[in-house]
Amino acid sequence: MQVFPSRWTKPSLLTRGLMVVLILIGILPSILFVVFSERFENTSLGYAEHYVSFPAGTDRIELDSWRPMARALTHVKSAPEIPLYSQVFFDEHVKFQYPPSSLLIVDLLRAFPGMSWMKIIDSLSYLSWLSVLIIGVLTACILRRSFLVVTAKEAFPSSKANTAALYYVVLLIALTFYPITRSFYLGQIQTLIALLATVSLIAWQYEKKKLVGVLIGLICAFKPHWGLVILWGWMRKQWGMAIAGTVTVIVVGGISVSMYGINHHLDYMSVLSFLSKHGEAFFPNQSVNGLMNRLLFNGNNLNWSATNFPPYNPVVYWTTLISTILIIAAALMWRFRDRGGAGPTELAIIMLSVTIASPIAWEHHYAILLPILAVIVPIALSKRIFGRWTVAYLAAAFLLASQRIEIVNRLAETYFNFLQSYLFLAGIMVLVMLYAVSNRVAEEEEQEEESR
Repeated sequence: MQVFPSRWTKPSLLTRGLMVVLILIGILPSILFVVFSERFENTSLGYAEHYVSFPAGTDRIELDSWRPMARALTHVKSAPEIPLYSQVFFDEHVKFQYPPSSLLIVDLLRAFPGMSWMKIIDSLSYLSWLSVLIIGVLTACILRRSFLVVTAKEAFPSSKANTAALYYVVLLIALTFYPITRSFYLGQIQTLIALLATVSLIAWQYEKKKLVGVLIGLICAFKPHWGLVILWGWMRKQWGMAIAGTVTVIVVGGISVSMYGINHHLDYMSVLSFLSKHGEAFFPNQSVNGLMNRLLFNGNNLNWSATNFPPYNPVVYWTTLISTILIIAAALMWRFRDRGGAGPTELAIIMLSVTIASPIAWEHHYAILLPILAVIVPIALSKRIFGRWTVAYLAAAFLLASQRIEIVNRLAETYFNFLQSYLFLAGIMVLVMLYAVSNRVAEEEEQEEESR
């Protein structure tokens, strides 16, 4: 079986354009950052190198999710009568911030004979490594289908060479997309969540909405606030998706309660309350909460603490709360009465809104931006959403979303530290573009109906 076609065929216009994006936005910025005294390992290419070299040695990644999950599962097995979060989170200061249902995946692996903790961690790490590849391939699928919706099929040569070239280039773009490879490097469950979100977007494109509901329900096992996506499905009368999602949440939640007890689940409420009041000041927290904590110099900006949180600040708290309500309300109410307003663009709006609105939105949470951009870019380009500035707008958003710009951390102790929130800005830019595209499509549909 040939991986590369034996006969060279001139790449399609789309593939050539993606090659330009890869070189100018995926590779060149990292080279320039190194020239301006940044360390190579802190660039997007540096994290891509970590990913590519991983199979040669699993000790090259962190255990950001796996270690706290291992400690939490050990506790619920050895001392089930002691509330999990009171002991592990508040007393031991281990930042295990997921609900008890998140432990099911670790518990499942633990049930296999001969599975030590290190073998479990290695298995999860390899699963994350594979997830990055799948995200890249599925992003190419999403992009190709999105272009087919807005352009003639003749624009996509059907040769195997052109198809292979498209997928290779998009996969390379995924490997230079910092939030994705950063997530993998940290040993983050977010890599698997990004995969589930990517599959959800492509499943929605193919009208497999019950599958989307199941996938979102599985995400809720790790991120309960993603239940707002299921609520969006109910409000949009997407019954298949909403019912499947609700049933999945109930089933997974029921299994979790039966295995770990109701006391740990109730104890988790105290963690949610604490996080909403404090958040994180560390610069990778790309949210309103992180922005405000840094602007007010409230907490540690440059150094990660595995045990401490910034002190409660009422300005930070209320700004975070109000912005969260506004972002989520806008997403839920957008085209609320329009029964047709439930395409991939609208699904992307609520998914991205849930991410941005969270008090803690780490850099790796923005891994979902890559498949979301694959959904939206073809439509934005074809409709010239921002007129002659459309290409520049897209390029700027992609640059900010895909690169680690370490140099802005030199401003951490100044009032210009808002520039550290460049990834948050990228998320807002993409969200604005999603709303603009959704609005333009709605207007064109109304005009078509009136002309009939």
